[in-house]
Amino acid sequence: MTKRTLLDLEGEYAIRLMDMPPHAHGIVVYDDEGFANVYINAHLTAAQQKDAADHELDHIAHDDINSDEDIRAVEARADLTRAIPALKRAADLVPKPDLPAAPPFDPGKYLREYDPVLAVLEDRWLQPDE
Repeated sequence: MTKRTLLDLEGEYAIRLMDMPPHAHGIVVYDDEGFANVYINAHLTAAQQKDAADHELDHIAHDDINSDEDIRAVEARADLTRAIPALKRAADLVPKPDLPAAPPFDPGKYLREYDPVLAVLEDRWLQPDE
């Protein structure tokens, strides 16, 4: 059995590689003192191990062990949390259209041009009482 500790961050958790079945990527196991042990499948590629570790650390960050949420919702959120930075990086690669700057908004002009009823009411309100 392969077992090797990769990281221990300030005594909060440890990440360890270990032989696991091919379908298992990682799991978090808490000991009696609340210390989180993250086990990652040693047979995954380095990139897959990093993704699995990030996924399991997301569970720790969101205290999922104490969640009453359905496990499918918890897993979906953990996957989505990891996907968002990649989506933002991808969005930054999309060329931005060269649009002209919008003119400053003038509420009075809007009222006069686009809402004549309010413009009439505004004129009446602004007239001094006779």
